[in-house]
Amino acid sequence: MASLLVPGQVELGLLYTRAAVIVGFVHVHLPLMILPIYAACRSLDRRLLEASSDLEARPWRTFWRVTLPLTLPGLVAGAALFFVAVFGSFVTPQLLGGTGDLMIGNLIADQFGEAFNWPFGAALAVVITAVVLLALVLLFRLVDLERFYG
Repeated sequence: MASLLVPGQVELGLLYTRAAVIVGFVHVHLPLMILPIYAACRSLDRRLLEASSDLEARPWRTFWRVTLPLTLPGLVAGAALFFVAVFGSFVTPQLLGGTGDLMIGNLIADQFGEAFNWPFGAALAVVITAVVLLALVLLFRLVDLERFYG
């Protein structure tokens, strides 16, 4: 088969690698993370930032002491949405990563589509659901969002 490269063009070799899968995940699922963070930043009271600068806090200190704690619920929600979507994704690794690496979403899809082993596929789906729910419960217990919402 003839090469599709133009003479003088360099092949990057990104396709069918782990890096391609990571770039694909970020490209596809990043809006799920950005939208809750944006909503949290929009609801941030600007008077608090102004008060911080009036008290002569540097911008970096204002970020760490005022902005980050007040937008932490949006950051946690965005991270949870991102990782839940990535954890169950099977199309992106299949298209960009090839068959070199096996991800849980691909394994479940293969059990239903190729192996016709529906009981094992269903068991894997229940296990992945339980793992995600457990991770979310631990995350929300660890972050303690109740102190932000009262």
